[in-house]
Amino acid sequence: MKTITIEYDGLTTSIKWTDNVTPLEALGLLRYHEKNVYAGLLNYNLSLEKEKTEPKKDIYIRDLRWPTRLYKCLRENNINTLSDLEKICMRDLLRFRNLGKKSIEQLEILLKEHNIIIN
Repeated sequence: MKTITIEYDGLTTSIKWTDNVTPLEALGLLRYHEKNVYAGLLNYNLSLEKEKTEPKKDIYIRDLRWPTRLYKCLRENNINTLSDLEKICMRDLLRFRNLGKKSIEQLEILLKEHNIIIN
């Protein structure tokens, strides 16, 4: 078995062939398989970009099982959906009436469950 290793810009490719296949045929097969691999990676990247650009579905906080005090506090301050909650910063949250240390801790746990980051 014969081997050629090609290294280009951090990508290493090895071609192995037997006496039954010429190096040119081995290279042709490699190119064919590389196209399939790259096409798969391209489709994967496109699907990831599509997920990033799609807007999150508005989930109403009334539909979630949140502690009553926290829910009422958010509702009184016109926070009705998770996207409303994303738009607000932690400094503003701390100014809400009836939102104490325990409620903030509960809120942080619930936000982590829904992958929401508040600055």
